[in-house]
Amino acid sequence: MRRYRRRLSSKKVAMQEGSLYDTYVDWYPLLDPREDHAEECADFLGHFAAVLPEGPADLLELGGGAGNNATFMKTRFSCTVTDLSPQMLALSEEANPECAHLVADMRVMRLDRTFDAVLIHDAISHITTREGVLEALQTAFVHTRPGGVALVVPDCVKESFVESNDADASEGDGLGMQFTMRCWDPDPSDEIFITDYAFLLRDGGGVHAVHMRHEEGMFSVDTWRELIEAAGFEAESVSRQLPEDAQDGPYWDRMWLCRRP
Repeated sequence: MRRYRRRLSSKKVAMQEGSLYDTYVDWYPLLDPREDHAEECADFLGHFAAVLPEGPADLLELGGGAGNNATFMKTRFSCTVTDLSPQMLALSEEANPECAHLVADMRVMRLDRTFDAVLIHDAISHITTREGVLEALQTAFVHTRPGGVALVVPDCVKESFVESNDADASEGDGLGMQFTMRCWDPDPSDEIFITDYAFLLRDGGGVHAVHMRHEEGMFSVDTWRELIEAAGFEAESVSRQLPEDAQDGPYWDRMWLCRRP
């Protein structure tokens, strides 16, 4: 999920546990607008175009969530979108009915077919162990045809991580959202960082105060390269275009172009 945001006001309301990936999925588009992915997806498409020949091609996205990437990737590819959350995939199906959708865990799924391209965006950051990341990369490898390519886009790497705060407010379709977010690293000796969100979610019934915590993996550049190569890919670090308001956050300005020999 992208977190490039600003501004928040607060109220004293009892805090509830929940997630915008399931219980409060109706508010997810306010947090992560689909149109915000256009520039980044153009960057992805450029990297794929540098490797793949012109003509019909298919793409598998692992952890595709609400289909924000698929909205733009489908201009070049026939897309299959997978995610753990049925509620998030329902958002993608509504926006991208021409794409195939499948509830699946990127660490273990097997479709018994290959694709010209595979995309793993920030969903891989929710995997917090090297073993789990390797499993996801192996899934990408077995679903990439020989001569094909995978693009792996983790949020951050250990070398460039910085703690950060952010806040914003937005509304639409009768719903409102205000939130504050904190990315922090309670234990610099391990490979995990924390992202805490405090949301005020407004609808016709009132205001819901929700706390959502993510534990996310934070691995070094060398570890990423080792895991990608252990999965069978040839790994190349390539530039990644970050939005202007992400420059002061924990985001890494590189991604991995992974070729299957």
